[in-house]
Amino acid sequence: MSESEIQTAAPFDVTALVKEIFNIQSVTAGGQQQRYHWRYVGHLKSDDSEAAYDQLATALKPQGWIPLFRESSDNQIILIVDQPLSRELGRYG
Repeated sequence: MSESEIQTAAPFDVTALVKEIFNIQSVTAGGQQQRYHWRYVGHLKSDDSEAAYDQLATALKPQGWIPLFRESSDNQIILIVDQPLSRELGRYG
């Protein structure tokens, strides 16, 4: 994709991707301090969290992002974060 195509491409709609697998109650934009791009609170539409993760991870991969699934006492949370660099994976994995 050329630079001009990138500039004219439609904005990447993360919320639309998350809505496919998640009933969203709230959305929070993040930043460097929070260490996430987006935080979604709600509940998965399906009991199959692995399939939901795989679907969202595949859709986010071109942006260099990954989802992190978390649970609080009464909600589920999806954080959209930068994909770790391969050398970072080696240190932790």
